[in-house]
Amino acid sequence: MFQWNGDAYQDVSSQFLDEYLDQIQWIEERVTLQMGRPFTIDAFAHQINPLLLIYLYEKAGQPLQGLEEYLRLTDPDVHPGTSGDALCWLQFTRALFQSDLSSGQPFSAAHAWVPPLALEHLLAAGEYDLSACESGLSGG
Repeated sequence: MFQWNGDAYQDVSSQFLDEYLDQIQWIEERVTLQMGRPFTIDAFAHQINPLLLIYLYEKAGQPLQGLEEYLRLTDPDVHPGTSGDALCWLQFTRALFQSDLSSGQPFSAAHAWVPPLALEHLLAAGEYDLSACESGLSGG
């Protein structure tokens, strides 16, 4: 969060740490309740946005913890029966955020769809499980 100080915008995110942590806890509790069910982008986007979790951790100055928690809560193994498209999205966002953190970049904006160019970049890296996305690209 930025605030004008009279000369320039200043990052004041640290002043809102408690609010970020409260929101993080609320999201984690709701996503945890969804574990054991298929992951659907629509359901999560309308009820609880798991993407917000990783960005809140980043604003709180805890990007590594945010990534670890995001990976735990979005692990495909805890969402059995997830459809191919939703599984591709899960794998894509997990790979995207891991790539961002390993390269020292802020977390990328992720949407409710998988951008082909970003997917190609992550597939070329060969470091992440994107098997659900690969089968979609090959028509299978």
